[in-house]
Amino acid sequence: MTANAPQMRSTISRFATIFCLLASSSVTSTAHAQDPTSQPTYHVGDRWTFESLDLNRNVKSVSEMVFETVDGNIVPYRSRIVESTNPSLAVGQEVTGRFDIPAQSQRGDYLVEGIFRATDFPLSPGKTWSHSYKRRPPNGQGIAEMTHDAQVTGWEEISVPAGTFKALRIEHNGSWRNGSNSGKESYVAWYAPQAKRVVKSTFQTWNAAGTRLDFNSETRLVSYRIND
Repeated sequence: MTANAPQMRSTISRFATIFCLLASSSVTSTAHAQDPTSQPTYHVGDRWTFESLDLNRNVKSVSEMVFETVDGNIVPYRSRIVESTNPSLAVGQEVTGRFDIPAQSQRGDYLVEGIFRATDFPLSPGKTWSHSYKRRPPNGQGIAEMTHDAQVTGWEEISVPAGTFKALRIEHNGSWRNGSNSGKESYVAWYAPQAKRVVKSTFQTWNAAGTRLDFNSETRLVSYRIND
């Protein structure tokens, strides 16, 4: 591994926390398994609380996201850390940004080109899509290039702290490159129409030699309140 590898692992770790959290269909909880799941409709005040677990370092953070206005497909949000054992995330720390509803992902200044598409509505088992994007690492060095192939593999029953949900499992298999560093990554998400968000996601990365990097994350929904 090159001398830049520790820095790259830190970059991947911080990026994974962002897109696992923000990274997540139907507007009702009674969608039939064979019906396409449509893009959700949101309202001012809708909120979700997620816990993000770094399974390698055994630390976690809990954050609450609130939609403050809703106008079109790009929704401004505010997110606040309410609990943390992660030394890089302090309790009370707040972040504001824009949430892309069709992609169920964050838009921010770190993006150079494109956006991570966690979803592609309408969703149904067997649907596939591909997406690529470029982003600036948190350390500002270089441009990280990501490419993903995604597939909706089917409906599953998934249990998280917020409850048990009927959810569509979406598997992303991709690659990343930043300068001389490159490798593979895997993102798996479970989108639950009842909660209108991804209720669980996992993220793993490997280097070009196939060795898993020292970051393995899981994000789970803890609670939510939506205004139907």
